[in-house]
Formats: sequence, structure tokens, C-alpha cells
Amino acid sequence: MADRRKHQRFVPSEAWEGTMRVLHEVSVQRGHDDELVVISRAPSCAGDRLNLDLVGGGATMSVPVEVVDSRPIVVGGSVAYQVRVLPQPAAPLAGIDAVGANRS
Repeated sequence: MADRRKHQRFVPSEAWEGTMRVLHEVSVQRGHDDELVVISRAPSCAGDRLNLDLVGGGATMSVPVEVVDSRPIVVGGSVAYQVRVLPQPAAPLAGIDAVGANRS
């Protein structure tokens, strides 16, 4: 195939910074102190900063969090991840309780 390139078409001269939003359905529970425990099908790395969008009873709340720890677990015979997160910067958990209380 003579028309195949032997080099890349485009190479950025400097590294780029950006943001990517990937949505995953998760289960959220209270942990110790201010921690939240998230059960997810996707792993996370300690130090990752994420936005946790909580939905319940018609209310939605976006909470910036930082990953403390992520461990594989088995849920219903499949691998999932228990991700411990801390709301940032010390986001009040009272609002989180209000979203959870609105569930029917």
C-alpha cells in the first residue's frame, strides 16, 4: 500500500492541558468523618480531582472531590472499585444529606 503514511500527520510542539468529562453511574455512601465512599466500575488514582454529581428526588448537586484511595472489590460477581473521596475544598456535607433525603 503505497499511499500509507510513514510519519504522523500532526505533532503538537508542546504538551496540551485539558479537561475530559467521563460520566459513570456510581453508588455513593457516607464514609468516616467527611469522606464519601463511591462504588464504581471504573478505577481512580489517589490524588485525582473529580466532580461528583449527586442526583436525588429531583435535586442535583455537583461536589468537587479528591480521591483518597481506590481498591478493587467484587460486587455481584463482577469487579468494581471502592473509591474513597474527600469533598473539596471542605464542601459542606449538609447539602449532600439534603439531596439524599429527597429520594423517594
